[in-house]
Amino acid sequence: CQRCRPGFVGSALGGGTCLTCRSFCRHRADVCVSRAELERHRRDPRRYPLEPHLIHTWVLEGPSEAQAVCVNCQNNSVGDRCDTCRAGYFMLDGTCT
Repeated sequence: CQRCRPGFVGSALGGGTCLTCRSFCRHRADVCVSRAELERHRRDPRRYPLEPHLIHTWVLEGPSEAQAVCVNCQNNSVGDRCDTCRAGYFMLDGTCT
């Protein structure tokens, strides 16, 4: 019980918690993987799909917070945690407008 499942971020060691990717990504992405897994996907997207319902077929555990990257940020957000806005947008009340 020391690792997080795919679709979750964090570490269960020492009383730590596993956050859903959606929560970790500020409710702007459903999938998060480690940087190494994202590179693996980029090299062979057919073999390593990032669709939420397929991620468990090749990702064995959720990434640590330090290694997690949010995939396909929504609502004009970008960044490892969907925490900044695309060019031409600005953050207003927690939303890229």
